Amino acid sequence: MSHLSTPYIQILSTRQFIETLEKDKKKFMAKLFWFICHGFGWNFHKPIANLKVPCLLAGSKKDEYCSLLEDKYQELKDQNNSLQIHMFEEGNHPAILSNKKAFFDLIQDFLKIK
Repeated sequence: MSHLSTPYIQILSTRQFIETLEKDKKKFMAKLFWFICHGFGWNFHKPIANLKVPCLLAGSKKDEYCSLLEDKYQELKDQNNSLQIHMFEEGNHPAILSNKKAFFDLIQDFLKIK
């Protein structure tokens, strides 16, 4: 069963995520969903360990869809120590909307724009 057909998002293992993504690539509505969320670059296929650019992972500790988000982010950081993680104490899903001002400040700091 696709994670898109359930009323919540489960935290999936990398293998489960890839299997689900491969199934969803064959479904029109799933393709549309991924395209709307990620544009043309939604066809992920490289290990995070190979990422060579600065990357910030941000989320809310009280995210109603991803209760284990902090643990999953840490699993990713374990594969690539250059990843930066920021978890907001408050807010919900997505953190960029529920923590607009703080998220904006975080991005400015990350990009060293201030």
